Amino acid sequence: MSLRLERIDLADSAARNAFAAFGTAMNARNTRHLPRPLAQELALLEPASNPWLTDQAVATWMVRDGADGPVAGRIAAMHPTGGPDRGEACLGLYEAEDDPDIARLLIDAGVEWLTAQGATRVLAPMDFSIFNSYRCQTGGFDLPPFIGEPRNPAYYGGHFDALGFAPLHRWESHDMDLSAAAAAAAAAATDYADAKALGYRFADYNTCGTEEALHHTWTLINASYGQMPGFVTLSWERFRDHYARLPLLVDRDASCFVLDPAGTRVGFSIVLKDLDAALRAMRGHTSGPGVWLDRLRFLRHARRGSVATAYQIGVPYREIRQAALLGRRRLGRPLALGQAIYHHGSLRIFDQPRYRRVIVALLRDGSPNIAFTRPWATARREYTLYERLLT
Repeated sequence: MSLRLERIDLADSAARNAFAAFGTAMNARNTRHLPRPLAQELALLEPASNPWLTDQAVATWMVRDGADGPVAGRIAAMHPTGGPDRGEACLGLYEAEDDPDIARLLIDAGVEWLTAQGATRVLAPMDFSIFNSYRCQTGGFDLPPFIGEPRNPAYYGGHFDALGFAPLHRWESHDMDLSAAAAAAAAAATDYADAKALGYRFADYNTCGTEEALHHTWTLINASYGQMPGFVTLSWERFRDHYARLPLLVDRDASCFVLDPAGTRVGFSIVLKDLDAALRAMRGHTSGPGVWLDRLRFLRHARRGSVATAYQIGVPYREIRQAALLGRRRLGRPLALGQAIYHHGSLRIFDQPRYRRVIVALLRDGSPNIAFTRPWATARREYTLYERLLT
């Protein structure tokens, strides 16, 4: 290869389209990945649909095989233009062929630019913030995907490892058949009974309207994840717009809020529908002639999903501590509120005959639930967020 690195201007439509098309093409090579339509890629590159482009200074590069040859890699460097944490920056939108020279050209260009911007730490891969795609899949590549799962070629982690990045956090997803899921739920039954005895209540998402449920989720996410690397506090309006399609993905019968004895919402659990076949039925189309037929195919296949994805549990640490103290004081043993929520969600999943398998998704190292469900996992996926300190 005769590799050529070029910095591109996203205002140039031809360059923007080439950058986006390479991402779609790389994703399409792996049949294990969910479709990533070109329109979705382009939306990340346009300020009208991606407000992070106005919050951050962004530089983008592509590598070509020759001056006018095919694209062989791309990357974006993102640096916040304001706020208290201007030292933390991101490298994201990363796609590359399996060639260490391509990786070096792209990652070195991004790091050099971020250093010049005053960044002191780089997180990668991360597309603008944790509210977009982030983390690198580093295990479980042979398993079918779920919505929201980081998916990438197996060699991407090695690109960051070789260029001065080190793992900052790791995550796991645990696949379980129904018998394993039932065993895990049984192990949490005591905490569930204790939670109810102490006055905690579990309210399904269906007990409130769509926007109200989204607003409660926004409040609890801000309270639960504020210390996560890459977290930014979004206004309610921006969160609502960013997750406008989330209600279409959520199984409202299996998702819940947990209310403390005073009736305050102190946690949430989101279970996502299995839309793998439905999204594939769209064939990557989101607009244009005949898209209504693809949407009908989506609706027909959406009813057939057999995998429940326990995607996210959010409980602020102060509420976890409070529940543990309340249990110890009144019952003589600490209450593990996260496990109580897990048990309730499992019961709601088991109530729906279409589900044959459960994925407990994206459990971060050090979190209580990662060790709790690991013994029952029939398969395990792994992900890594890397960091590099700049001097």
